[in-house]
Amino acid sequence: MLETILSGCHSIDMLEESNGENRLIGDPVDLACFQHSKWSFEGHESNSAQRMKVNPSHASDYPVRLWQLKSFPFDATRRCSSALVLTLSSRGHFNLMKLVKGAPETMQTKFEPDATVHQWYEDQMSRLSSKGSRIITLAVAHVSDKDELLLGLFPDGLPARIEDTDKNNIDRAVAATISEARTLADQKVHRSSVESGDSFDFIGLACFDASLRPSTSRILSQLRNSGIYSCMLTGDNIDAAVAVAKDGEQILLCVLLLYFRVTLSSLENDKLLSPCSA
Repeated sequence: MLETILSGCHSIDMLEESNGENRLIGDPVDLACFQHSKWSFEGHESNSAQRMKVNPSHASDYPVRLWQLKSFPFDATRRCSSALVLTLSSRGHFNLMKLVKGAPETMQTKFEPDATVHQWYEDQMSRLSSKGSRIITLAVAHVSDKDELLLGLFPDGLPARIEDTDKNNIDRAVAATISEARTLADQKVHRSSVESGDSFDFIGLACFDASLRPSTSRILSQLRNSGIYSCMLTGDNIDAAVAVAKDGEQILLCVLLLYFRVTLSSLENDKLLSPCSA
């Protein structure tokens, strides 16, 4: 399931270069996740939208093909990205899934782990963040056959089980059903219907190296010797920011981050800040 989220929850696309070669483009985090999944990207097709395939050596009833019906890019306010996907398993079964990945603090509200898992979750967040790593939580929710979301896209139910062992050969009727579902998703599916709720299953944590470039400390030192002091603004976890700041010898960064967060939060609570009207 981990690879399914990495390969299905994204907003990447394929760009054809002038030399005829194809190149994936999109958010760097999405690209890193997809490349790690080892799935192949086949781009937008008239009858199957985005689809990927995985090495068939996987045992059990594992997704071997995936169609992205609709995706939502990372939102700074919601602090997550999501996608609604249709998967085809190695045994020929179709399943509709909601995939979400985002900031650990935000994602924790989408599932209810037991006390043991909750403590493990907090410990891992603290441990990885203290190393300066960027952490993303991965979660999935299976959409039941009676769910309004599924019935709205597949009025007659999901496509029937495929008996053929070659899952790449999708007949025209099934391809047409998937294409129609994607059109309906574009028209009817809202972000909240994919990301809301607390029925998600926690799948794991994706950890990204957020360390500074080797030349950064040298450049910051040169700026400081010239009387120019620098400050880095980030929306990452505060522990990760502190670790990166120490690595770059910018202790001032941590103070500013904490000060801004506390001050802005206090102002908002006191209703001294209000949205600007156009």
